[in-house]
Amino acid sequence: MSNGQLLDIEVRDEDPGSKDDSIGTTSLPISTAAEKGTEDTWLPLEDVKTGRINLKLEWMYLSKNALILEKTIKEMEKRNQQSNELSSCLLMVNLDSARELPRAKKTMSEPSPYVKLSLGQSKFESGIKADTDEPRWEQNFRFLVHNPNLQTLELEVWESKSKTRIGNLKVPLKNLLVEPDLIVDKFYNLVNSPSPKAQVRMRLCLRVLTSEYNQADIEEEEEEETPVETLESKESSVDPVAQQSATSADKTAKAVPAVVKKVEVVKVEKVNKVSSKLPEGQLIPPMDSSTPIKDSDVRQRKSPSSNQGGLYGRGRIQITLRYSTQRQNLVAVVHKCVNLIPCDTDDNLADPYIKMYLLPDKSNKKKTTIIKNTLNPVWDETFEFPVKQADLSSKTLEFSIKNDTSFYTSNKKFIGIAQIELGNMDQTKAATHWFDLQPDEDDCKPVSLPSETDL
Repeated sequence: MSNGQLLDIEVRDEDPGSKDDSIGTTSLPISTAAEKGTEDTWLPLEDVKTGRINLKLEWMYLSKNALILEKTIKEMEKRNQQSNELSSCLLMVNLDSARELPRAKKTMSEPSPYVKLSLGQSKFESGIKADTDEPRWEQNFRFLVHNPNLQTLELEVWESKSKTRIGNLKVPLKNLLVEPDLIVDKFYNLVNSPSPKAQVRMRLCLRVLTSEYNQADIEEEEEEETPVETLESKESSVDPVAQQSATSADKTAKAVPAVVKKVEVVKVEKVNKVSSKLPEGQLIPPMDSSTPIKDSDVRQRKSPSSNQGGLYGRGRIQITLRYSTQRQNLVAVVHKCVNLIPCDTDDNLADPYIKMYLLPDKSNKKKTTIIKNTLNPVWDETFEFPVKQADLSSKTLEFSIKNDTSFYTSNKKFIGIAQIELGNMDQTKAATHWFDLQPDEDDCKPVSLPSETDL
């Protein structure tokens, strides 16, 4: 899961009277922490003359064993006297549906309900379901939990048209500690509701964070790829391959046996700010830093088209792009391709790999590994192209997907191509996009990165 993912850090100068100023950013791949278990490192801050930040990362597994909770809490408190900022558990909430919600008293019109969820300082809202007293949300949320013995999940159902609360409930998390596998899936009765039969169905799954891997406590279930609300943002990412199977997965909201990370900012060395004036040649001003960031600190983009084979029927490619001002490099993470065309005559599959160029220069070629016998390859490989910040806006990044073939075979060699113009790239953050593959290698039409208004 960690391959190709980056942890982005921004240091800000707190200003109670106005917007906080950004005084430096940096990033690092989380794969090192995943492999080692822990990582203690100093990172230089970008966009400043001097300054470093010391980070300590720990890779955590999700366990269904309630007996290790006490040990986890003791380790957490020992590690930091101000341990309210650390977490011992992860709570996964699947908000499924509601029934028998109250109607308007005078008109008897159906409500347009939505739900507010809160745990400690973390708060989320569901989508609004128009004109129904039996809404189905099928949304997932995640909360970091400091101590489940002391905390309570609070839920409120609101009517969006009248802006009134039509019911609420509270679930003490300690109740989950005595449940099999720390999971509860049931209808909860709403209180303080005009309808005495009003209920909300949720599936709650609690997982204890631990640095020790134990096969008996950590289920090897298939990871869900459903839209998930995280502590960083209320936006979500939809993988077009997983979208068809996500509906049934949402209903059960199985626990994700993924690992999560704790990040501790240990120390920030002296930072000297640089002028906010744009470097010569930089055409795109930085976007508002208050723009919400999605899961994994990377802005996730929905695909521009609903056709999973792409506009040209050649498949699609998912990539993450970011610019490192410290290293003067364009960083490209090739995540995956979906629904590629079959190339091999014997099995209707392909052995895809990707060649990359930062046009117009073709001297610096990058190449992924070859993945055998698949039309939906996953790479999660990271590549860097040296390029000055002032020159980035004039560059085009090309991805040419090929089929690995022998010299004498009749199998197809070329699969598809995508060329991405970087003129409107936001150089202040990483962003993940889907692109349709085009069929003509010699006459590919470059496409621009999606703007904020396109999403």
